[in-house]
Amino acid sequence: MRTSLLALIPAAQGIRIIHSNDDGWAGLYTRSLYDTLVAASHDAVLSAPAENKSCTGSSDSEPAVRVTACQYDSCHLLTAMSNQ
Repeated sequence: MRTSLLALIPAAQGIRIIHSNDDGWAGLYTRSLYDTLVAASHDAVLSAPAENKSCTGSSDSEPAVRVTACQYDSCHLLTAMSNQ
């Protein structure tokens, strides 16, 4: 359904989109939607945690140092820690 709606918007009229999801950025549907938006010439930004944090989208807790790799090993532990 999402892909068919995006096809109705001409590529010359790409829009800026911020896509957020608390299920983690490596999730299949999150990445598929992002890839579809970019392929349709939209300026898309994906904002999501490194791992699934369902039902915590409004959490105000402080970020913690990672002690394990990201979901699906999508980011290496040393990379995550070096960005602290």
